Amino acid sequence: MKKAILIVIAVVVIFLALMIRGQRAVLDQMPEEDLIVFAQEKCPHCHHALAFINDRVRPNYPNLNIQVLDINKDPDNYTKLFMAAKKYNLDTRHLGTPVITYRGHALMGWSDKQANELMSYLKK
Repeated sequence: MKKAILIVIAVVVIFLALMIRGQRAVLDQMPEEDLIVFAQEKCPHCHHALAFINDRVRPNYPNLNIQVLDINKDPDNYTKLFMAAKKYNLDTRHLGTPVITYRGHALMGWSDKQANELMSYLKK
């Protein structure tokens, strides 16, 4: 009986270690120097943020790598969003889109405030 319990504990520990390793691998796929936009197709705030990025960011920062990750089209993108939210201390209980990450900064939602913050992050 003790041997069975030890085996179960060992399996759980190995599983958790692999899961943590997998989460780190997910974050490693998201370079901080890239502008990453987590969005949803039916999200109006996402459409406004993407329009702003296409009209104001792309022309002024042509060498900036911009990744747009639709969290509904690929389940891995939702995992990436959740991991980024944890990394940047966003409230994962009330996680919404868009979420934009860039060089150690994260923005959630979209308004003039986020647009101004994004431009200030890009200028640094």
